[in-house]
Amino acid sequence: MKMKLATAFLADAANVREGLLNVLSGFVNQIQRPEYPAALGVALVIVVEIEPMGEDVNSLIQLSFELHRDLDGAEIAASEAELEIKGDMLRRAFIPITLPLHDLEIPETGTYSLTVRAGDEEVGFELYADLVD
Repeated sequence: MKMKLATAFLADAANVREGLLNVLSGFVNQIQRPEYPAALGVALVIVVEIEPMGEDVNSLIQLSFELHRDLDGAEIAASEAELEIKGDMLRRAFIPITLPLHDLEIPETGTYSLTVRAGDEEVGFELYADLVD
């Protein structure tokens, strides 16, 4: 089995139903709040691409994410999980995963870095937290 981290992004809302990914307002990279600390208010979306190699699959994929404040490198949040892939896979598959981060507290305005890992693959991007009147 060959695995690839197809994409990872933040969205206002996301869920998976019957293997289908539903996303509302995807690719969020900026939040605006009247004061901080404030709730992040978004979900993390991860899509893993699996390419079968003609054999029965029985694999564990390590997933993780980290959110750091750029100013001082302080870790705001981190999590790890395992994704188990089993069975007779004859076709390429996209496996969507959502992680609700709506209540995650962002301590202050500034730039934050989010890194998502799936196996040996990594995607990273910045999140900007600003004040709004």
